[in-house]
Amino acid sequence: HSDDNTETIIINLLRGSGIRGLSGMQELNRFILRPLLNISRKEILAVAKETGLQWREDSSNSNDDYLRNRIRHHLLPVMLETDPQFFRKLKETFMRLSSEHSLLHEFISKQGLNQPISDGGTIIRKTNLQEFKDPGVLLYQIIREYGFSASICTEACSNLTAPHRRTFFSGQWQLVLERSEIIVSKGIEKESEPFSDELNRFSFEELAKWPDLTEKISISQALIDEQKTKGKWHVRTWQNADRFWPSGMSGSKLISDYYTDLKMSISQKNHQLLLCDGEDIVWVVNLRTDSRFAATRESKKILRIRFNEDISGPPA
Repeated sequence: HSDDNTETIIINLLRGSGIRGLSGMQELNRFILRPLLNISRKEILAVAKETGLQWREDSSNSNDDYLRNRIRHHLLPVMLETDPQFFRKLKETFMRLSSEHSLLHEFISKQGLNQPISDGGTIIRKTNLQEFKDPGVLLYQIIREYGFSASICTEACSNLTAPHRRTFFSGQWQLVLERSEIIVSKGIEKESEPFSDELNRFSFEELAKWPDLTEKISISQALIDEQKTKGKWHVRTWQNADRFWPSGMSGSKLISDYYTDLKMSISQKNHQLLLCDGEDIVWVVNLRTDSRFAATRESKKILRIRFNEDISGPPA
């Protein structure tokens, strides 16, 4: 219903979504039909009570552990108190954004900026993108259905005139920068390379207290709260959809986006080591620890991990 749509758009806004995310859910999206999207929860409940219809309330609706519920229970009431017409005005904004999004895709379609290929992919001539002020935004709108992020599209378009070939991955899809074209096609999904022997290059040292302030803590070591780990240490490279919580930053970030922000080459990305504990990434080696595992002065057991040539296994 319309309240769900409002909450979804606010969530997308907090996630830094583009025009598509801010235009909300569509009444008809391929095989999904949402016939109540323009009707509010209040109206639906009024009809249900009037006609004696029974409904089942999801118990999680009252739980503030979920972002959607915190928006529903705390943010939206404040906005309505500030402006009783908030929902109506927001709905009008969504409708305009949705129309602008449709217009943008109609423009892309009529311009013939991309040509489909047999495996479901597409080809975009670089000259078609170079005619526009912000080609990265345009490329994102053309190929976002393949799962490529806005940051990858921006990086790809920053190399439109580069003579060398570059490749980016998104699940089963690969984006290849050729001399005159950008080709999105099915390729071999990027797999994590085995690095079983690399764990021997890490030293694990238990500290009784926080290191002396005079001792410089460099990026070549990580201070980890040992009580937050499971001890299932292993080393690998990145996989699609890998995500971690960078220390010093708010929220989480895709590893691929983090690498892109650092302007790492494809080779650097594919050889960057990740120290993991089970399924979790603990340390992007020599770059950034995960804030969920980072030690603080209050940590009772501090584990100092160094990446070096010493042959020293993980703690028992």
